[in-house]
Amino acid sequence: MSTTTTHKAAARRRAPTADQRIAAADLPEPVAQRIAAIVRATRLWKSERAEIARELIAHAEDALAAGRTPDETADALGDPKSIAPLLRRSAKRKRHWLWQARHRTLQAIGISLLAMIGVYIVLFIRFNTGSPDIRHNYIAELNERNSAYTDDQKALPAFDDLHRAWSPKVRQLYEADAEYRNTENIDDPNNITAFEHFPYSPPDAPLYDRLLAAHAEVRPQLDAAIAASSRPVLGMVYSDRHETDVDEQGNQFFRALPPSEDPRLAGPVIEVLLPALGHARGIAQLFAFDAVHAANHNNPDRATESLTAVFDTARLIGQEHTLIASLVAIAIQTMGETILLQILHDHPDLLNESHLTAIAHTAAVSGRTARALDFETERRMFGDLLQRAFTDDGRGDGRLTPEGVRYITYMSSNTFWDDEEAPRPSLATRLTGPVTMPIAGSRRQQREMHARIIHHAQRALDAPAHRLADLGPDSDYARLVQTLENPRHAFVAMIAPAIERLVSTAHESRARTDATATTIALHIHHQRTGRWPDTLDELVPHLLPAVPEDPFDPGRTIKYRLIDDTPTGTQLSKKRT
Repeated sequence: MSTTTTHKAAARRRAPTADQRIAAADLPEPVAQRIAAIVRATRLWKSERAEIARELIAHAEDALAAGRTPDETADALGDPKSIAPLLRRSAKRKRHWLWQARHRTLQAIGISLLAMIGVYIVLFIRFNTGSPDIRHNYIAELNERNSAYTDDQKALPAFDDLHRAWSPKVRQLYEADAEYRNTENIDDPNNITAFEHFPYSPPDAPLYDRLLAAHAEVRPQLDAAIAASSRPVLGMVYSDRHETDVDEQGNQFFRALPPSEDPRLAGPVIEVLLPALGHARGIAQLFAFDAVHAANHNNPDRATESLTAVFDTARLIGQEHTLIASLVAIAIQTMGETILLQILHDHPDLLNESHLTAIAHTAAVSGRTARALDFETERRMFGDLLQRAFTDDGRGDGRLTPEGVRYITYMSSNTFWDDEEAPRPSLATRLTGPVTMPIAGSRRQQREMHARIIHHAQRALDAPAHRLADLGPDSDYARLVQTLENPRHAFVAMIAPAIERLVSTAHESRARTDATATTIALHIHHQRTGRWPDTLDELVPHLLPAVPEDPFDPGRTIKYRLIDDTPTGTQLSKKRT
């Protein structure tokens, strides 16, 4: 510390205080009390109060010297409540600029905090007084598509019968597989059981006899399900209510109950259980195994019948037009195409032109149906989500509600709506919701963003093969999907990943279906002419309307090569090896 600074600090310590100045002035009692009251009311720093006391004492001494009485002098000094604020403001204006800056900053912070508290209070009232207005029964609309069909036009009853018969067998096969793993050398890569290969199980795989025996035991139900697969519709029931049946062996089966007629009492559509989809996929695997088994036993009619049932199952599920149904349908379609190619490879002379033509027609229809998503069901599901999470102003807009915040939390944690707790959002939700409400956006904003995603997804689905590159990470669609990371679009983000996955999966499926159709055409050509064509152009137009485009080589058509005198894969040029 410098000598000058030390002297200034010492001088401040030696300077008389306001009380000391008033006492030293020896003023009449009324005057001294009035000055002391004014100084105290200023609530200034010690040095500033001393300076104000000095000035007031000087004014008082001048008044007394002019002949005024002590009471008149005290009154002339003014009322402490009136004069003190003026003196306080005057003294503050004289303070250092650093103090002025700090003071203004604190003032701004204080005003901002008060404004924030005021805004929060307004949002708190708006948020906690809002409630969803659930009017639309979207579950009933989903069931309308099957309401015009009779039971004998629906495949689901026969599928359910097969599922009930096959599920105990699957459980037994799991147990046999586990027992085998515990007793045999499972480190051998070739030591894989038939059940693990299912439905591509080779006859020489361990436990194949057990699998074959289980297959034989459900033959009556299997035959009925294969016959039912050609029916017009699956007949799936959308419901928020299910019950569980338990058979004598302890196997559990879900059974859909009639859905709630009042949408306010029903669960959200997005949480409707669809066990029929999982069952149908398992049944399609059994159809595929039956086709392989028939081919291994030189039964082309049965192999064709079972393969056609696989593709018909994809068609039935694809007709539901939900994202999950389309993904399951595409998976079944892929399985059917794989099984067909395996049979053609292992038994090239098994299926004649009539068999192949029947399979090709069914596969073409099922492939188109599996990928023909119209998004109408997704719009309904999203509409149901919005009506359960936002208020409704009657003009297509509304604000987020406590139930909506709670629903986002539950969906983000992969849990399901608890009907008993749903009407009572937690205290934390009610306190944090007012902050979430403006961030989450409005009902209209969510719907508009969802419509944009659907629009771009539909364009992506309809894009030709040579434009697959337009769906990459730099595409408009990919950039739009990236914007969903914004919390404002939280509701759309819960559904968008499935849409994005469907777009890529659908294009991959289209390419596989084109390749499968081309393979069938090649085999028919070989049966007719006794030779493989030099180019695929020889198949047009009597077997193919046109050579399919190669999705991996934009602008060019697919080509093939022969391995061991068998057409294989999609290549840039024909090669004989």
